[in-house]
Amino acid sequence: MRMMESLEECLFRAFANTEYSDPQERSTMWAILEGLMRLKALDYSWHRVDARKNHECVRGCTIKAGSIYFHWALGAWNWNEETKLCARCMAMILYFKEIHLLPRCSYTHWDLKNKKPVDLTREDP
Repeated sequence: MRMMESLEECLFRAFANTEYSDPQERSTMWAILEGLMRLKALDYSWHRVDARKNHECVRGCTIKAGSIYFHWALGAWNWNEETKLCARCMAMILYFKEIHLLPRCSYTHWDLKNKKPVDLTREDP
């Protein structure tokens, strides 16, 4: 039985395995946020948002109320409807940008047993 999933695998599963994978699960959210941090885009442009109503992703996906989506805006003044991405599409974009090849920011893998991110490049003390 597999014990770990790489960042690349978490992102791929989120968009490629639509029948069995929920892009709202914690492993996908970790992978997306780690990917955005690796791109240095999380600080000012991409915002993680909890939907209070239904929205539409720029690629036409439905973003349901209560789900997490990602919104691009430069500051508080540039929020508009055209810059929303659902978690599935954000995972796909980060996967194809090959962010897993960039230096890690926090963690490298998702521990399937303990359901938390881990860094396999660090040695245990």
